[in-house]
Amino acid sequence: CSMANTGVQKVLVDSQRYYILGRYNDAIKLLSQALKDRGSLEPKDVAAVNCNLAACYLKLGLLRKVVSSCDAAIKEDAAALQAYLYKGKALHRLNKPQQARQVWEAALTRYGDFQVLSDILDCMEHLEQQDKSSHSSDQPQQSNNIKVKGDTTVCENSHRHLKDGTAEGDDGKETSGAFLDPSSSEFQVARGFLLVNEGNYQEAIDVFNATLQLHPMTYKAYVGRGTAYAMTRQLLKADADFTHALTVEPNEMEIWKRRGQVRAALGQENQAIQDLSQAQSICKDLDLDIQKEIGLIYQASGDNVSALKHFKRAEKVLLATQKQKEGDVDKTQAKNLWNAMGLCLNSLGYCMEAVAAQQQALDIDPEFRESIVNMAQAYKDYGDFPRADELFTQALQMDPTCVTTLNLHGLCLYGAGEIGRSYTTYCKALEISPLSEDCLFMHGISAQGLGLYSKAVESFTRLNTINPTHWAYYTHELTLFQHHHLDMSLKDYSPDVELNECFKEAWTKRLDPSNLTFDYCKQPALNPDIADVDLENVILSDAARDIVKVAFPLGDKLQYNTPGFLQNKKQHRWFGLAMLDVAQAVQRVWKVMRKEDTSGSIIVPGRASSGCRTSHVFGWRDLFDIVVKWRQASEPNDPVWWVDLLNQQTFAEGFGSQTPMILGQCHVVRYYPYWEKAFVLMKDLMTDQCDPSPQQLEQIKAAKTPHDLYTIRSHDFYVATPCHSQAFPGRIMEGTRLTIQKKTRYGYTCSIRTPGTPSRWKQFDQEMAHVWDRLCEEAVKPRPDARTMFEHSATLAYYWYNFMPLSRGSAACGLLSLHALLLAIDVQITAPMPYGLQVDWEAIFLPTPGDFIRVLDGWIGSSLQQLEPNPLHSLPNVSETFSTLRSILEILNYEESLQ
Repeated sequence: CSMANTGVQKVLVDSQRYYILGRYNDAIKLLSQALKDRGSLEPKDVAAVNCNLAACYLKLGLLRKVVSSCDAAIKEDAAALQAYLYKGKALHRLNKPQQARQVWEAALTRYGDFQVLSDILDCMEHLEQQDKSSHSSDQPQQSNNIKVKGDTTVCENSHRHLKDGTAEGDDGKETSGAFLDPSSSEFQVARGFLLVNEGNYQEAIDVFNATLQLHPMTYKAYVGRGTAYAMTRQLLKADADFTHALTVEPNEMEIWKRRGQVRAALGQENQAIQDLSQAQSICKDLDLDIQKEIGLIYQASGDNVSALKHFKRAEKVLLATQKQKEGDVDKTQAKNLWNAMGLCLNSLGYCMEAVAAQQQALDIDPEFRESIVNMAQAYKDYGDFPRADELFTQALQMDPTCVTTLNLHGLCLYGAGEIGRSYTTYCKALEISPLSEDCLFMHGISAQGLGLYSKAVESFTRLNTINPTHWAYYTHELTLFQHHHLDMSLKDYSPDVELNECFKEAWTKRLDPSNLTFDYCKQPALNPDIADVDLENVILSDAARDIVKVAFPLGDKLQYNTPGFLQNKKQHRWFGLAMLDVAQAVQRVWKVMRKEDTSGSIIVPGRASSGCRTSHVFGWRDLFDIVVKWRQASEPNDPVWWVDLLNQQTFAEGFGSQTPMILGQCHVVRYYPYWEKAFVLMKDLMTDQCDPSPQQLEQIKAAKTPHDLYTIRSHDFYVATPCHSQAFPGRIMEGTRLTIQKKTRYGYTCSIRTPGTPSRWKQFDQEMAHVWDRLCEEAVKPRPDARTMFEHSATLAYYWYNFMPLSRGSAACGLLSLHALLLAIDVQITAPMPYGLQVDWEAIFLPTPGDFIRVLDGWIGSSLQQLEPNPLHSLPNVSETFSTLRSILEILNYEESLQ
C-alpha cells in the first residue's frame, strides 16, 4: 500500500487488530474514520479500506452494507477482486444467486490476485452444485462442509454452512484458519443475524433464545433478538433486550440508536431523544441517521423548531457526503430527509421554503409522490391554487385511491370555490373509505354549498352516527333549516333571529353536541316536496345575466394581494353581487331622501332585520344585513352571526373573536406579516396599561420576542388598542386586544381578540350611526363630493373593523361596504390592492379614522374615478332577481357561459 498519511495508517493498523479480536464494530468505526480523513490515500488504498469494511459487515451479517461498501471499492478500483468476492457472497446470502453469479463472472474479466480469483471460482462452483442439487431431486440434500473465505452462511439445515474467514494478509493467506464450531455463540449470533436480514424473525428469535440460554452475557445476541422483536412490533421486549445489551456494552453506538428508535415507536419521546443523543455523543462526527431520527421525533411531537434544527444538521452531513462522493448519495435517505424538512417548514408557516425543500426531493426522484402531495399543500397554504391543483392532480394520477391525497385536494378545491369539483372528489374518496370522518364532513359541506341538501343530510347523519361528538351536528341542523327556507323570500326572515342563540354560539365554539346544556328543538326532517337545487338545469333570466356580467368582475376587488389567501371563485361572486345589492339599496334610500323618488320609502319592514324587528328607517345595520345575507349563503362552513344575537349571558360576559398571528411555533401565513407592527404597538401600550416598574420598563424596551414580554407579566395578558370617537369627541373606546397566551407545550399564541360586550356594543353602535348620518348628509347633496364620500365610507369601515360585530366574516363585509358606498355615488376605486395591505389590520392598529384614511390614501387617494355611465343605473334589481336562497345558490355555483 502507498498510504502516506501516518495517522490514517495507524488507524488502519488498529482496525486490523480489532478485527482479529472479533471487535468488528470497533473496526468499522476506525475504517469509517479513515475514509472520512482519507487525506492522500490513493484510490487503491480507498478500495482496500472499503473491502475491509465489507469483511466486517459480513461478520455482523449486515449484507446490504456489504454490497454498498463493495460498490464503493469497485468505484475506486475496478480491479479490486476482493470487493467482487464479498459482494457476491452478500448477494448469495440475500437469496440473489443470479446477481451473485454476475458479479463473480465480472471479476473473472479483471486481472488480480490469483488466490482471490481461486476463491471466486470456488464460490461459483459451489453455486453450480447448489443449482444441480435443487434441480436433481425434490428431497433436501445434505452436503459436506465447504470452505469459502470471508463468510458465514447458514444453509437450509444446520449441517450446511460456509466457513467464516477473515481479511487477507499481504501474502494472501488466511489470518484465521479453521471452521467455526456450529455450537459456538459467535456462529449462532451470525446465524441469527442472517435470519433477521432474510426476514425470518421468529426463527431468529428462537436462535437467539437458545444462544442466550447457553451464553447469557453475549450482548450481540440481545441486540439481534431486540432487532427481531422490533421488526415484529414487540417493542417492549425489544426495549428490554437493547437495555440488557447496553449494560454489557455501554459504548456501542448502534445499540443506543436502536433503543432510541424503539422508544420513539413506543411514544417515549424524551427517552428516545436521550438515547439517540447518547449515540451521537459516541460518534466523532454528526451522524445523518441519528439527526434525522431525532428530528422526526420532535416533528411527531409538534416541536417543529427543534425538528428543523436537527433536520438541518442531517442536511449538512448529506450535502458534505454528496460533495465528497460527487453527487453519489443514498437517494432514498436524501429524498425522505428533504420531504420531512418540507413538512416541518410548512408547519412553521414558511410555505415557499417548504416548496424549495420538496423540490430538492423531487430533483432526486421526480416520481416521489409524497413530496408532490406535500409541495401541493405548501402551494395551497401560500395561496397559489393553480400550482397546488396541478400537483394534487399529478399525485392522484400516480395513485387515484389515496384517500389522504383526495381529502387534501378536496379541501384545496373547496377553498378555491370549486365546490362542484370538491363534491366529486369527496364522492370518490368515500367510495374508497366510506367511514372517513374528514371526507364525510367535507362531502356534506360541499353538498350543502351546492344546495344538494339530501346528500348533505345523509353524510352528516352518517358522520354523527360514527362520532356523536362531531360538530357536523350543527351543519346538519343548518342544512335542514336552509332546506326548509330554500324558496322563501329572503325579505321575510333572518337566520340570525330564527335560529336558537345558544345553538349558534355552540356551533361557533364547536362545542361537543353530545353534551349540550341548553334546550334545543331540532329542525324538522327533509320535506320531499322541496327539491334540491338542480344545477344541471339552471336557466338564467336575462336580468340575472345582465347583473352577473357586471357583478362577477367586481368580485375580484375582494382579493387581498397577500400570501395565504386563495382566490375563491365563489367568494368573489358573492362579493360582486352583494356590492351591487348594497349600492342599489343605499342609492334608493338616498333618492328618497333627495325627494327624487316620491314612490319609494326609507322604511324597512324589519322582518329580515337582525336589529330592529319592527318597521324602522334604513340604517347602518340594515346596510350590513344585506352583506351578511350573502356572506352566510356563500359559505355554510362558516358560522357568520351577529354577536349580539348569540347567547345573551355570554354576550354580557364578552364574546370575543380571535385571529392569531403566531400560533405556538407557527407563523400564520396570512397574518404574521403584521406581527412586527403589533409587537411594537404592544410594547408602547404596555407602558401605559400595565403599570410597569422602572425595571420592567427597561425590560419592555429591550424585549424582542413574545417570550420576553410574557416573562415580564408572568401570565397570559393583553393590551387594548385605543379607538377615538367621532360621535363623542374625547371618548376613547376599547378597540382590539393584542394578546399573548402561553401554549401548554411549544411557544405562545399571539393574536388579536375583540370582545363583544353590551357596553362596548352600545358605543360602537353610536359611532356607526353617527358616521352613517354624515354619509347620508353628503350623499343627498345635489353633487356629493367624491373625496368626502370616500372619507366617510372609510370612517364607517374603520369603526366596523374595530367593532368586529360578527363571529366570522367581518373583514370582507367591511371592505365591501367601502366599495359599495362609493359605487352608489358613481365612483369606483381603480387601483388594485397593494401587495401586503390588509385593510382590516391597518384599521385596528390605528387610533383614529384620520390615521386610517391616510394609510388608504396610498392605495385609493389618487385612484377614485367617476363612472360615466354607471352600469348600476340600468341594471335590474339585484335583491328581486335573486330573492331566495335557491336563486343565490344557483348563481354562485353557475358553471355555464354567461355570453
